[in-house]
Amino acid sequence: MTVKKLFTDRQFVIKNNASESVYTHLKEAILKGELASGQELNQVEIASTLGVSRIPVREALRQLASEGLIEMPPNKQAIVTSVNEELLEEIFEIRIALECLAIKHSIRNMSMNDIEKLKRLTEEMDNVQIHEEWMMLNRQFHEELYLLSGKSQLCELVNRMRNNTERIMYHHSSRLVREKNANEEHKAILQACEDRNIEYAVVKLTSHLYSTLNGLKELLYRR
Repeated sequence: MTVKKLFTDRQFVIKNNASESVYTHLKEAILKGELASGQELNQVEIASTLGVSRIPVREALRQLASEGLIEMPPNKQAIVTSVNEELLEEIFEIRIALECLAIKHSIRNMSMNDIEKLKRLTEEMDNVQIHEEWMMLNRQFHEELYLLSGKSQLCELVNRMRNNTERIMYHHSSRLVREKNANEEHKAILQACEDRNIEYAVVKLTSHLYSTLNGLKELLYRR
């Protein structure tokens, strides 16, 4: 889908900061697969379509590039990055290391109220019927679990790694049927947290991430 058609079909609202608004809209479109891998992003076209100057567009693109969602080659248009199997495996190798580190810190800090809040998210995931809503709850579960670590920089790195994997899940939402199994894995991770069993939580989280990786690789093969 072209940028012009994408943002002509939906309302674009600038909230406080123009570059942040442009960034948010472009990021959402990339994560949902509305801006496809390899697609060029023309700064002039984006600025004209959204009714802003090129400065906030340029700032938004730089932020997206820092998160690995786009590439900005010298003297060329920015393009949406492609995710292949090799990159996917590398991302998950990094994710496993970062997320296991985060959960170790989280277990040491979490209260019973924190655990009950995370349990409610898993219950919501059991009942939701729309894939996009499940994706939002899934991200919220992982974000809130890792935020309990108190390590803001670590959480930021985890989120950056998650971005490139989540857009495959959005783009292939009709083909992804792993939600039920994934949520059972969430519950097992959470039980280990409640038991304060750091070693077992790391084992269950690692298994969960490998299962997600294998599911995403299957989706790549079906392209």
